[in-house]
Amino acid sequence: MKIILAGLLLVALLPMVIDSEAVLWDLIISVNVENNGLFQGQSPIISGVVNDHAGKPVADVKIHVRAGQDSVFVTTDQSGQFKIVLDDFNQIPGNYIVNVKGVSPDGKTGIASVEFQVKGGLEPYSASEQKLSTPEAKKYLNMDPEFAKLNPIDFKLYNHYQAIYQEYLNEKKIAENLTEEQLFVQEQKRLAKEALQAALEEKKPGAGTYSGYKYEMFVENLDPSIRGIIENQLNYTKNAFSDAQLAMNEILENGGTYQQAREAYLEKLTITKEFMNSL
Repeated sequence: MKIILAGLLLVALLPMVIDSEAVLWDLIISVNVENNGLFQGQSPIISGVVNDHAGKPVADVKIHVRAGQDSVFVTTDQSGQFKIVLDDFNQIPGNYIVNVKGVSPDGKTGIASVEFQVKGGLEPYSASEQKLSTPEAKKYLNMDPEFAKLNPIDFKLYNHYQAIYQEYLNEKKIAENLTEEQLFVQEQKRLAKEALQAALEEKKPGAGTYSGYKYEMFVENLDPSIRGIIENQLNYTKNAFSDAQLAMNEILENGGTYQQAREAYLEKLTITKEFMNSL
């Protein structure tokens, strides 16, 4: 009788033993992000290796990598290694998790995950825009407010996402105004440069002619936000012309050739774009 009871107990415990062993994965996957701490716009590089429980590498394992909305497949090589680049990954700064699942040709499986960070500052309204891109946000943004009032939870979420949407609109408006102001300043600089070039071509001034009432009127009519920049550049140009003329005359007076004098003149007038911007 004791033997029969022991046999029945063993049969009863057998499924439990099988279930406890089933939670162990057949494959051991090690994964890492090679360029962890990347900046927004950079592509994460995911690499890893697949081994069995004896520590031997497993080839031809089909690897499925997921990070956010990105989903990529790759196969391990003969040394059990794999590497992929998530070219389409362009999330805002924050921490993200990469989930990896592998399936070998004979049906063995394994999973792993790794966390990485995206550095950098947020765009003016990217944070709000990101919050509004979820299915839940879209649901409540498009919900009829009268219908939302029928359920306290729906009504609370409706108001929550409407507030985020207003925040997004305000931040976007500020960003667009900044852009318009920058475009205006650039246009003023372009017009000033064209006016100066036209005056130079028409008058063909020599050294010391950047003066008089026309010059003063030209400077006075510049946009106040860029007037100081243009004046600095004009003053530097005026002094450069004066120095160039003096260098040219000095070479000619000392018996130098016109070619030598001309080269000295042009050398004095050479102004790099970087130096002019620094003014």
